[in-house]
Amino acid sequence: MAGWGGIAFLIQTEAVLDSARRPQKKDTGRKRIYCNKKSVRQSEFYQAGAQGKKPEIMLEVRTANYHDEEFIEFRDVRYHIDRTYTPDKDPDKTELILSRQVVGNGKQG
Repeated sequence: MAGWGGIAFLIQTEAVLDSARRPQKKDTGRKRIYCNKKSVRQSEFYQAGAQGKKPEIMLEVRTANYHDEEFIEFRDVRYHIDRTYTPDKDPDKTELILSRQVVGNGKQG
């Protein structure tokens, strides 16, 4: 298996209601994992664009470490996990296609 040169943090969240009783995501934990940064494939870019998303990076992680988290932090930037892919030929690795998370004021964080 190739060396795992990057470090990321999978972010566990839970749904809670804010003071106005609107659903919000609250961080409940962070799990440090090793990863490999990869380029977003052109096909991923076009598929996401059709859904109004802009994938920025792809991280390859060990499948055993990923448990359907919605967010990940990599190099001090928080990303939304838009899509995952686990290849049949290598089920020990999962690719996470990421876009930068938009914060409350509409700016990217």
